[in-house]
Amino acid sequence: MSSTLKERLLAVGAGVAVLLGGLSAGAAANADESVQSDATTTTWDGTLTWGLKASFINYLTSKIANGTVTATDGAALPNGQQSAADYTLAPGQQFGEGTPDEVQFQGTVQYTGHDGVLDVTLSDPVIDFSANVLKVTVSSREFAGATTLGDLVNYGEIAFASLTGLKATPGEDGMAISVSSAKLTEEGAQAFAGFYKEGEALDVPTAVLTKTVTETTPPVESETTEQAETSEKPSKALEQSSTPTEEETTQAIPRESLSWQVKDTFIGYIAAHATISETGGAVYNGDTFAFPLAKGQTLDVENLSSISYTGSVNLNAYGGALDITFANPTVEKTADGWVLTAESVSKPRSGGEPVNYGRIALASLEGMSVEESDGLVSVTFASAQALEGTSNVFGYAAGTDLAAPVATFAVSSEPEPTAPATQATTPGKETTTKPSKPTTQPTSTETPAATPSTQQKTECTVDTTKTRVTSGSLSWGLKSSFTSYITSSIANGSWTLSGVTRDGGAFVFPATGGTFDTATRTGTLYFSGSVHFTGHDGILDLTISNPTLVVNGSTGSVYLTVKGSDMQGNKVDVGRVNFANGSFSTVSVSNGALSVSASSVTLTAAGAQAFAGFYSAGQALDNLNASAHLTAASSCDPVTGEKTYYDAFGNVTTADLANTGASDVAGLAAAAAGFLLLGLAVVAMRRRALL
Repeated sequence: MSSTLKERLLAVGAGVAVLLGGLSAGAAANADESVQSDATTTTWDGTLTWGLKASFINYLTSKIANGTVTATDGAALPNGQQSAADYTLAPGQQFGEGTPDEVQFQGTVQYTGHDGVLDVTLSDPVIDFSANVLKVTVSSREFAGATTLGDLVNYGEIAFASLTGLKATPGEDGMAISVSSAKLTEEGAQAFAGFYKEGEALDVPTAVLTKTVTETTPPVESETTEQAETSEKPSKALEQSSTPTEEETTQAIPRESLSWQVKDTFIGYIAAHATISETGGAVYNGDTFAFPLAKGQTLDVENLSSISYTGSVNLNAYGGALDITFANPTVEKTADGWVLTAESVSKPRSGGEPVNYGRIALASLEGMSVEESDGLVSVTFASAQALEGTSNVFGYAAGTDLAAPVATFAVSSEPEPTAPATQATTPGKETTTKPSKPTTQPTSTETPAATPSTQQKTECTVDTTKTRVTSGSLSWGLKSSFTSYITSSIANGSWTLSGVTRDGGAFVFPATGGTFDTATRTGTLYFSGSVHFTGHDGILDLTISNPTLVVNGSTGSVYLTVKGSDMQGNKVDVGRVNFANGSFSTVSVSNGALSVSASSVTLTAAGAQAFAGFYSAGQALDNLNASAHLTAASSCDPVTGEKTYYDAFGNVTTADLANTGASDVAGLAAAAAGFLLLGLAVVAMRRRALL
């Protein structure tokens, strides 16, 4: 199992020992309680995995801090990675069936950087269920300047982080401990020399404990053989949980379909633990997921480039802690080879609302082969490897071997009838149908005239719900801890504004246009201007410009254009990205004025990549507010009655372009809008809450 998937799934439920097929020694020992004698001994072991704070580790190991992470005394860095540390369960503890008072771990992890100016040591963490806190023994240097060694202070054991959603889930073979969020306490902030503030979000700790039951007295001789045989077999409960029931395997795979297991071991885990919901013709037959062929395609066996399928599958477990939706998969050929893409939504491992990633590439495919039999074409691949987006959706790290999909379609010389063009359905989002451009001018309500004197006025009605933006602004602070860090004595940086103003803690970008449907509350708003951040004598160099806000009812997205540098100072032109997703508390129109207010804004996978990985997908950003003046996106000539349509920027067009939605984003490039935001080299923090 990849460590990423282990953190995600093991932390949310019991029975996790079967996730990737293996059974723990504890499970084998408990295989059949009926053959155990009354005299038994239970021993416990386990691991607490905790990364402290991802942005802190990224900064610490960057060229700027040039730091290291070391683990001793029972702590370890899995696979040599410094992003998270494993602490071992302290020996001698016993846990009953209920929630324990506390669980103690042992080990020491030291974080050093800036030639010793930064020096923080965390030891022997304790999960305290009675107080909902993570207690840690801490020592750190006081901050006396960027180049001056401060005094080393031993704070002893303190309540370092407050925990919400702390839960212990018992299983046959042990216990899984999960947390929905972790925040720095006042004591923890003091131990960090005040560079992090109280309430700062930390990485979520997860723990898995396993128990082993052994006989303390010799068993009766007649039972020896039976017990020996039993100890080699998996428990009946686990055997049953990994085998689909007869009822689960009754759904037939469509003849023309894309079949995908994700990963063979993943299927076994899902069958045992998750509720599976299928819509749009997708099916799960206990062994694989299958999606029916999308209608309206012309597929040339000799020249395949893309095969699209429809339907949606949702996987939900542990009261919603695991929540994954993937839909409308496509096997397509790119410049780098064949890939499997799908529209994907997944709840972050750290908790919170599900993140809508849109259509992302999940797997690279190699070894393509095509066979025809009985009028059916089968497209298979020899192997599949996880791409970066897969870690956000399924928890598998990039490069992990996945199950290869199988795509089938019927041999046909004629394309199937096409349905009216609609936008692809993105899980968790409303959809908007965009009318196609008329191929002929309407004739039923107007008669061409030879001369103006005989011309008849055409029936014309303006749809007042279809509007365009004439003015407005977007107010967004991006991320307050980032801007605070830029002006700190550590980064010693600044920013330059071009076409943007600063109001309090927010940057204000003026509107350049947009479209908005007041009936469906969907639209796309374009803004201009740029902000250029610099720091660390030019190593940090980041420019963000021309944000675009896509509104889809109570949710939406932010697009930006990003140029910057990575943590080593290498210049990077990221381009346009869907940087953030938001939930809106207000989307209202009154007297032609649109008001949008976000209740939460979170970083997308693409945004995290634009930040060179220093932020993780799902990271909370500052909330935003947008306002705009709206006017009708069409008008009627008072003499002829002819209807005129206007695009998002007030230009006359020949078709109704006021049908709004996320699809409008594709046409932004020529409109001086640009997109994206927040980007790259956010060189994060010397110990301060940079990120």
